[in-house]
Amino acid sequence: MTKITAMSLLILFLPALLNCANPSDKIGIFVTPGKPNDPYYEISSREAMDILKGNASTIWILESWKSIETAPGIYDWNSVDERVDAAVRNGFNTGLRLQLVLCGNDNNHRFVALSRIPGFVDQDMGSAGFRNAAERFFSAAAKRYKGRAKYIAVGNSVNNYFEKYPAQWEGFKSSYNGIVDAIHAAAPGMLIISDVNSAEKEAAPGKYLKFFGGSKDDAVGLVFYFIVKAYYGDFKNFNTATMERVLDGIHEITGKDLFIIETSCFSVNPKNGKDMVKVQSGYVDMLFNCAAEKEYLLGISWWQLYDARDLPGVPWDEKASFGLFESGKNPKLSWETWKKRYSGK
Repeated sequence: MTKITAMSLLILFLPALLNCANPSDKIGIFVTPGKPNDPYYEISSREAMDILKGNASTIWILESWKSIETAPGIYDWNSVDERVDAAVRNGFNTGLRLQLVLCGNDNNHRFVALSRIPGFVDQDMGSAGFRNAAERFFSAAAKRYKGRAKYIAVGNSVNNYFEKYPAQWEGFKSSYNGIVDAIHAAAPGMLIISDVNSAEKEAAPGKYLKFFGGSKDDAVGLVFYFIVKAYYGDFKNFNTATMERVLDGIHEITGKDLFIIETSCFSVNPKNGKDMVKVQSGYVDMLFNCAAEKEYLLGISWWQLYDARDLPGVPWDEKASFGLFESGKNPKLSWETWKKRYSGK
């Protein structure tokens, strides 16, 4: 019989212990600015990338179908190529978030839900024309970035869009798995993630989460802003334990691995202007804790690195103090917390 020593047990379980202590492989971010010469930011995209080196595993790239497919079967990949190449060259994994729809807030903090389907494609998501075009587009994206993109997400808070346009939901459900199959066929091994907001109307998330839990993709992608009071109720419950319970509940509904594709927390209260840098820093801690503890949580991606400047026309989502740096380049307390946690300190 082989004698089991304390040292052999340590060697056996060391990889798991290290992964728990330092969940860095799960950590990603949307780099802002994402493109060169962006007037919304005082820093360049190259500087932002340099600052991020050694502090994230994956860079997420957001682009819309409409901006890429300029005519039937004609694709302009230049913007995506530039960002993917820069990320890979600097040693990052990449995630592609390709929008079927766009949901967010405009420069006046008004909710918008827009189609990002090219105008020449049938806008009915249940039609054969839509299905064929969508499968062709996502297959082309997967083929182009096979070996350079680890993840691909389909949508952008799709349930927010379907709450505004409910007639499209049934059509989307009939088309989604075909899109997933097309990606899997074009790039086996690329992980496909849905893109659903987990904090919408109380009756709605279960409906959407259950569908994606049973779909053919690889993980349920969540737009997850835990700062929304509906998650925690009294602020004394704004902590890791509550966040873990919320994620456990979502995992139970879906029965599937989860990926927090977009998350963040204010550093300034948007209603009263109160300083929230310590709250934001604590939120970073909570995310890293959950990444370490929850095996079903495949990844976490922070919404933006830098805040955008407060200029006319800038979307509220980009200038609302979600970044780990201020628009004037100054790092926030959350950035120091982020660096320490990423390095495993």
